[in-house]
Amino acid sequence: MDLPAFQATITQALNALDQALAAPKALNSHLGQLDPNTDSLESVLQELHDITAGFELQPAFLELQTVLAACPAPPTTPVIAPKTTPADLAAALSKVIVLSGVEPKRQELLTSANSNLKRLVLALIDALGAVARAGTTDTIHRVETLRQCAQCVDASAPPPAETLPEAWEQLCQAHKKLSLLEQNGLEQIAQWQPPTDYEHRDWYLAFVHHESQALLQQLQDMIDWQATTLSVLTSCMSHVDSLNQGVDDESVAANEELTKVETDIQGFHTALQHLPETVRARWERGSAQCLGPTFQPV
Repeated sequence: MDLPAFQATITQALNALDQALAAPKALNSHLGQLDPNTDSLESVLQELHDITAGFELQPAFLELQTVLAACPAPPTTPVIAPKTTPADLAAALSKVIVLSGVEPKRQELLTSANSNLKRLVLALIDALGAVARAGTTDTIHRVETLRQCAQCVDASAPPPAETLPEAWEQLCQAHKKLSLLEQNGLEQIAQWQPPTDYEHRDWYLAFVHHESQALLQQLQDMIDWQATTLSVLTSCMSHVDSLNQGVDDESVAANEELTKVETDIQGFHTALQHLPETVRARWERGSAQCLGPTFQPV
């Protein structure tokens, strides 16, 4: 899983949701500032319509939906929750990204140590070969010297170079480097410890998966709210336009149209006041948080 790409998708979705959640607040603020002496019904409805249509969640929703569909399922076994839970989805995802680098680091240490050990073992084998060759040369010279003595021949051949002691010293050094932790690279592995939160990695993964699904639902709720609110406002604008154009029976038809407008406006207020519960809670907090740290994976 490409965690940086996933983080970019989550950030985009959170920003889009924050922009959308500003719309209901802007609508309430605008309605509270209306002046019946100067504001016409047509202009008010158009302004409300423009505010409601001022955000687009569908691209962020579809991208997040696609990414989540490709995500591996979270662990189903019981996991250990950290003492301090993340404040929101963004914080949990940042923690997951940090912890995801632990295993590659451990593998890097193991690979480095393995390469170093291989080099030291080959050096030891080369030293053994040098000792074997030096020992063989020395032994052959001694045998030839004995043969010459037995044949009563002067041992005129020069003695071989003293290579055996030097080869033996190289062998001792090679063995020392292979045995000592600070020389063979195993000390780094022995001292390496994963971050304290690494044991909670599965919990963070489950938290991110849960909160991402909740974020997807919040986006869907706001998409539905936007569609409903725009539908109500469009209907209001249509009725007002009909009133302005005039009707055959002005007294009866006007009353009917006014009744429709009042009904639609009441529907608009209902849509504004009854946001989806999770979306409304986020809106009232006025923050960029997506749910809270109350998640408890099974």
